[in-house]
Amino acid sequence: MQRPRELLRERPEDIPELARHFLARFAAEEGKPQLRSIDPAALDLLSAYPWPGNIRQLENAVFRAVVLADGVQLTMAEFPQIAAH
Repeated sequence: MQRPRELLRERPEDIPELARHFLARFAAEEGKPQLRSIDPAALDLLSAYPWPGNIRQLENAVFRAVVLADGVQLTMAEFPQIAAH
């Protein structure tokens, strides 16, 4: 029997580490080596969001943020869909 997937909202303590992992992966894939960190306010925003889905939803949000980013750090401006909630 398959184990049910844990929802991200049930593990908010994992969000910062997961977000940083996805940032590193997508920055490398998208050719943005200068993009190395996430602003603490953006991490707080991600941690406070009531994620209705699983980890893939966070992965998609970080990917979109990396694509939008022009600087060296992801900020709240790169997460408009989360900030609007």
